[in-house]
Amino acid sequence: MSTRVKWSIPATIQADVQYNHIRLYRSNAEQSAQETSGYELKKEIDIQTGGVYNLYVDDDTTDNGKSKYYYIRFYKSVQLTESDIYLTFFEITPRELRIINQAITFMPTKLQGVLVQEDYRAGMRLAIDHFNVVPPITQYTIDSYPYYGYELFLSLGTAIYTVLYKYLYISFKDFTHSDSGLSFTVARGEKMTAAVDKIMGIYNSLIKPAKMDLMSEIQMGSGLGTFQLPISMGGRISAGLLNVLDIFNHFSA
Repeated sequence: MSTRVKWSIPATIQADVQYNHIRLYRSNAEQSAQETSGYELKKEIDIQTGGVYNLYVDDDTTDNGKSKYYYIRFYKSVQLTESDIYLTFFEITPRELRIINQAITFMPTKLQGVLVQEDYRAGMRLAIDHFNVVPPITQYTIDSYPYYGYELFLSLGTAIYTVLYKYLYISFKDFTHSDSGLSFTVARGEKMTAAVDKIMGIYNSLIKPAKMDLMSEIQMGSGLGTFQLPISMGGRISAGLLNVLDIFNHFSA
């Protein structure tokens, strides 16, 4: 059994042709100070094969697995020097891919064309963290996150956090236009803040009763019953939030 570990090649590494190898390191703990051995070199491969960058390696060494922590260093075999560390990631799982596909349906069309799989994956991790910190506190991962009706919040949260993760920086950029001595300023930051506040307000109002229902089901064996959607949303989650998310269409260029 092996574990596929993937990475991307930074532009700074691509620009330095003296880097010709990639070294894969592994540890049982994220912070190496927590164990005596720290990160150990497990694999070393050529940076390219047939002129194409290698973007993954299969760790088939003893005790490999997704519970381990990995990073890579790029290596110059002539100078015998290594780069700084670069983080890696695992192959996407079927469940992750399904949740991402669901999240894409919530996204405005314009954003669908510029977001990549890893953007959604980062948004998914943030969505799980959000769900966990809403009281009662939980510690779900993508593997243990509940199925049935609760995946709705993960799909929706993935869409929301993907947008925020990718485009939050534009809230600091207002637009000024001048024509024949007349000028005006579009306060994009204020509109963005209002949109984010509204999105999070709706999202949290949905999660809180669902979380209580989930905890009741776990502790007593049965839930509190079907939780109701806010009347103001007309019982349609996608419509309510898509209208708010659509504001990003105007700022994503």
